[in-house]
Amino acid sequence: MNLIEFKEFFMINPIQTIIINRTFEIDGAQNHLLALTYDIDSYSLWVVDVIPEIKDDLIPVDLLSQTNRDQLERTVQPEIRLIESIEIGNDIIGFSGYSAEPIRLNQNQGIHKLQYFLERGIDLKQLDQIDLSRIRLIRHTSSTPTDRLDIENIDKNIKLNLRAYRKNAEVFNQYKVPFDLSHPFELKYFNPFEDRVESFYVHKFETYDYQDYIKSLEEHEIPHGFEAHFQKMRTDMATYFEALKSKKSSLVLMTYEATDGLSFLSTAYLNKRVDPPQSANGASSIGLIFLPKEKIGDHSMKLFIASFQEVPNDRLDQFEFELHTIYKQIEAVSICL
Repeated sequence: MNLIEFKEFFMINPIQTIIINRTFEIDGAQNHLLALTYDIDSYSLWVVDVIPEIKDDLIPVDLLSQTNRDQLERTVQPEIRLIESIEIGNDIIGFSGYSAEPIRLNQNQGIHKLQYFLERGIDLKQLDQIDLSRIRLIRHTSSTPTDRLDIENIDKNIKLNLRAYRKNAEVFNQYKVPFDLSHPFELKYFNPFEDRVESFYVHKFETYDYQDYIKSLEEHEIPHGFEAHFQKMRTDMATYFEALKSKKSSLVLMTYEATDGLSFLSTAYLNKRVDPPQSANGASSIGLIFLPKEKIGDHSMKLFIASFQEVPNDRLDQFEFELHTIYKQIEAVSICL
């Protein structure tokens, strides 16, 4: 990798950087607004937050033999706070995209991005006593192409409009469903937020060809200016699927219907020790890939599940999977800084 490639993939090089350097708190959790950056035709809002400590009392004695279930059960799932828009004076910038990167010294580009802001004088002394592994760098991206605004510095009131989603403790409800379904299959789970039993419906299972997904990526129209990013994503996904095939894993496409999005993992994945390849930003697979744009009716969606179990002749008698977490949407919050 040469210096140009390093700068493109591991650093940020925005056209404009507007330092904010302000802290806000929601639900007892402190977040630090770093800056707004402008690049090509969109704004990004950069935020640092701290995730809870892992549950050390649940760490297995032999870390090398732990399964994915062991790993997930010892991790406290952090809340996700989505910023929908920021108002600076009379200017409003909306956000629809969201990404979060942990800060790891030897694995990802998050620490290089954070260094960019630290070099511009942002003081994060309140994080001095917190382990780096608990710090996340969050990037909110503007929803539509935006002209560069006449903002050079933040010397006026800021209003943040947030919509937050809070994860509950893992539930790990286990299900066994016939692979060939003639009609929707009803399954139930207890929703601790609403204190009631709720249902979702599995419509069908399909095995999915890895190459079909790679082909769909290749046919996807690339926004101008993002060619290098999308090409790297395609390469990473192709590498990822090749690694899955080498582990004799199948890719199952499940169509289900629920009032809210649910997070599923395959039982075979959870009961194994699997280390999928890292993606470009350091995140690794947790056994599923959402496809939210494909829907049936108002509440149905398809998702990929990396099953990590062989599917003889593209068919199984039954498919085993688990409901991992349930989300509760918190009412929109506005904060004036």
